[in-house]
Amino acid sequence: MPVGYDTPINEYWNTFERAGIWDVGVQRIVEISGPDAEAFMNLLTPRDISKVKPGQCRYVCLTNQNGSVINDPGCCASPTTASGYPPPTTTFT
Repeated sequence: MPVGYDTPINEYWNTFERAGIWDVGVQRIVEISGPDAEAFMNLLTPRDISKVKPGQCRYVCLTNQNGSVINDPGCCASPTTASGYPPPTTTFT
C-alpha cells in the first residue's frame, strides 16, 4: 500500500479542499469480547470506554506504552453484548 500519493502538503490540501483517497483493503474489523473486554480496551486507549453504551460508537486513539498514538480506529459497543467492542475499520501499520 502506498504511504502517500503526492507531497504531504499537496495531499493535505487535496484532502482538505476535495477528497482523500486511501487503500481500504488493509482495514479490518476486530472484535474484543468477554468479561474483561472493557478493561482491556481501557488499557489500549486513554478514552473512557465505559461511557460507550451498546449501539454507540466513538472515535478513539490507540496508544503505545509511551502515550504515542499508533492508530485511530472507531470503537463500537455491540448492541447485542455490552462487553463487545468491535472497531468497524481498524488499520494497524
